[in-house]
Parts: sequence; structure tokens; C-alpha cells
Amino acid sequence: MYLIYITFTLSILLSLLMGLLVISDNRKNKINKIFSIISLSVAGWLVTLLMLYSIEDPIYLLWIGRLNFALVLIMLYSLLHFTVIFPYELFKFRKILQIAFSWTIIFFFITLFSSLVSKGEVIVHGGGRETIYGSLYWLYVVNFVTFTLSSIGLILYKLRKDKESETRRQSLVFLGGFAISLFLGFITNIILPFFGIYDAQNFGSIAPLIFITSISYAIIKHHLFSIKVIIAELLTFAIWTAVIAQAVMAETINGKILGAVTFVFVIFIGIFLI
Repeated sequence: MYLIYITFTLSILLSLLMGLLVISDNRKNKINKIFSIISLSVAGWLVTLLMLYSIEDPIYLLWIGRLNFALVLIMLYSLLHFTVIFPYELFKFRKILQIAFSWTIIFFFITLFSSLVSKGEVIVHGGGRETIYGSLYWLYVVNFVTFTLSSIGLILYKLRKDKESETRRQSLVFLGGFAISLFLGFITNIILPFFGIYDAQNFGSIAPLIFITSISYAIIKHHLFSIKVIIAELLTFAIWTAVIAQAVMAETINGKILGAVTFVFVIFIGIFLI
């Protein structure tokens, strides 16, 4: 159980970190913006999945369960949008993106505020969670498959058209991590739970790790984003985290004060570096 919590925590932190670093690299770049939305929606999905096994109040459990389903819709649309504009934009798909966006917003509210996709979450023997599916859960599955296959199809289309080796390698790495992580997430969080195997959801946190690893490889190996900026920010973030941890874990008041002062100091250094 502790290993599962560690995996969840690691996936959440890495998703947040990757999203924040990429958007801070270039806040005006559309690719960076959409990728950051993907990262944040993945982190949100993982948080709600983790909360499902931490909350026992039936009302909160219901809303967290529905939010978990709804965040996947944002994630799927963002991935589709990303594949349209990465590594170059296909302008002829703008109309399709507008339709997909409108549909996602409508279905998001249906999923979150009605019982058509999820009627509730039940605590079963042993502390597990069982979802009571609504009458439109089949449409939710169709939506997942449609958006996923469309995104993969767009990447394959660009790979066939793209002759530039660097962007082609970026697309291949992204496609590999994207396909494996979504397939794993689909099996562990949709297919197996539908057949009553709810413990499989605990392994869904591995999917974001695969995706983040592939993106990290593309950044380092094939310069997907500005690697120099990201490395500087990653180092700064690591320093901030270490100093905060030292201040929190200090056993004396003087140690905590020293840690707080050091943290303020390294914030200024970090801002200067970034």
C-alpha cells in the first residue's frame, strides 16, 4: 500500500512540475500552454483517484468520483488539441477542434453534475471502492476511445507527411509514451473496473509516469522544449524543495528560523537564475 501511495505522489509531483516548467519556459507558445493543461489535468485526475481511497463520507465520495471521470475528458481533449498543433499545426482541423471542445464542455458538465455516467461510489469490504455506473457510461467509453484513436491517428498522419528527422523523432517518442500510457490507463481504470476488478485502478498511476518519462526523453534527447531553461528551473525547484524540507523537519526553533531565512535567500537566487 505504501508503494502505491509513493507512486501516486511521485506521478502527481512530476506531472505538476513538468506542466509548470514547460509553461514557464514560454507562456505565449500554444504548444507549451496545451501541454501544461495536459500535465495539470493528469495531476488532478491522480489526486481525485487518490482521494477516492481516502474519503469515506458518501457525499464527498460521490463528487470526487464524478470529478475523476470529468477530468479525464479535459485530458483527452487537451491531448487531441496537442496532436493537432504538435510539432506543427494542421489548420484544416480547427473546425473539428471547435466541435470537440464544445462537446467536451457539455459532456464534462453532464458527467460532473448528473448520474448519467456515475451514479455513485460504494465502499466495499476491505476498504475498496466500487463505481455504480450510469446509463451513459457506454458513451463515456466511446468518447475515450474516439479521442484516443483520433489523437494517435493525427500523430501517424504527421509522421507519414513529415520528412524532417528531428520533428519526426519527437513525434515518435511522444506517440510511444502517449499510446502506452493511455492503453494502460484504459485497461486499469475503465475495462477492468467495469468487470469488478477495482484494485486495478491503483496501477493507473503508472501510466502518467510512462508518459512523463517519454516526454522527458524527448526534451533531453530531441530538444522538445528549451532544455537549458527547464534544467535551470528544475534545479531551482529541487533546491527550494530541499530547503523547505530541511526547515520543516528541523527539531529546534533556531533551526526552523535558519531554514526559513535560507529559503527566502534561495528564492531570490532562483528567480535570478530563471
